[in-house]
Parts: sequence; structure tokens; C-alpha cells
Amino acid sequence: VLLSLSMDKTLDESYVFAGFVLDELKNIGKVHNSSVGKAGFVVLKSPDIPSILVETAYITNPTEEKLLHNPPGLLHVNIHSTNCILVFQVFQ
Repeated sequence: VLLSLSMDKTLDESYVFAGFVLDELKNIGKVHNSSVGKAGFVVLKSPDIPSILVETAYITNPTEEKLLHNPPGLLHVNIHSTNCILVFQVFQ
């Protein structure tokens, strides 16, 4: 029962954190999904650490693949993602 409660709390925190990141990414460019989704990956199911998966580009899209090879662009995304972590920590 305690593990289930812990997982529920962690999933809620993950959802809030993912919302912070999505809002930040919307500020720097186009996003494919306008809302937070869910995935059943094992690495996203830690009972004690909020976890998210951020897809920054699709390699099957030539334009987006170029972004993955652009160090300034990747740095921009990383800086905004780091800001989200800091904001999330402040509100916890």
C-alpha cells in the first residue's frame, strides 16, 4: 500500500514537472503535442524520483534531424530544460 501511494505521488509530480518542461519548450519553438502524455517505459516508473521523457526532435524528419546536429540549438533546449528543473525544485 505504501509503495502504491509513493508511486501515485511520484507520478503526480512527474506530470507537473512535464507540464513545466512542455510550457518552456512552447516558449522556444514549435511542439508536436500541446499536452503531456504518458508512456509505460520502465525507466519512467521509479517510485521515488519524478521522471519524464522529452522528445526534442524526430530523426525521421530531415529538418528536425538537422536540429539534433546543431550544438547551439541543443544548448538552448538544455538550458530551458535545466531552468525547468530549478523551478520545479523551488515549488517542491
